[in-house]
Amino acid sequence: MAKTVSKCGRKSSSRDGSSSEHLCLGREAHENYRTTEIMTDGSASSTPNDPHAGQPIKTRGVPLDAAEGAILLIHGRGARAAGMLQLAKEIDPTGLALLAPQARRGVWYPDRFMAPIEHNQPALNSARACIERAVTKIRAADIDNSSLILAGFSQGACLTADYAMRNPAAYGGIVLLSGGLIGEPTAEFTTEGSLEGTQMMLGVSDDDPHIPVKRAETTVGVFRAMNADVRFDLYEGRGHDVFPEELSFLAERCAAVTASQR
Repeated sequence: MAKTVSKCGRKSSSRDGSSSEHLCLGREAHENYRTTEIMTDGSASSTPNDPHAGQPIKTRGVPLDAAEGAILLIHGRGARAAGMLQLAKEIDPTGLALLAPQARRGVWYPDRFMAPIEHNQPALNSARACIERAVTKIRAADIDNSSLILAGFSQGACLTADYAMRNPAAYGGIVLLSGGLIGEPTAEFTTEGSLEGTQMMLGVSDDDPHIPVKRAETTVGVFRAMNADVRFDLYEGRGHDVFPEELSFLAERCAAVTASQR
């Protein structure tokens, strides 16, 4: 049986390609990995047209103003930002700040990621704006794209792919944990702009009930056309999950970003 990441709590599937997951750090977690919170805009509040307005950004690791780089972690449907931050124990992000924005009620957009775009609006645009606010916080700390790692699981991986396609640059790394580009099966994606050799990984299982292999392959093709150095791992019989190979890649990117600042 394939090894997967240890979890606690309950895991439940949903229609879009996201599972509710809670990665276990345990009580031995290092002091540096305690969760804190940034409010993106104290004057903002959720509205029907902007459901994620005013949602907090959870943080761990080194404070932004002292960090050598940052990791932006986007959670999946039914999950919590704090759960993504528990990846800290798995990847040992020494010297880096970890930021994870929180979706309202744990859901970034209501329908499947391959549904017509209008079915996921206005929540999708609100989610995009939420990610932009987190990136703005990172850039305000003088952390540039080459020291920023983008990562997400499931619905969060889809949003991570969407952000990278819409904002091409030389990032410190991009890691898509079971996800793909957002759009209908017949969607055509832009390949304008360059990711300038960004090290990237997409992992998915052949029996994933939410992420079709064909869409994963399309996503890889788009990013390779945008000059990303993409590693594509297609696993056998592992379902919809986070896998050790992916976390090893993420840990390598963390180490590379830290080393580049020394």
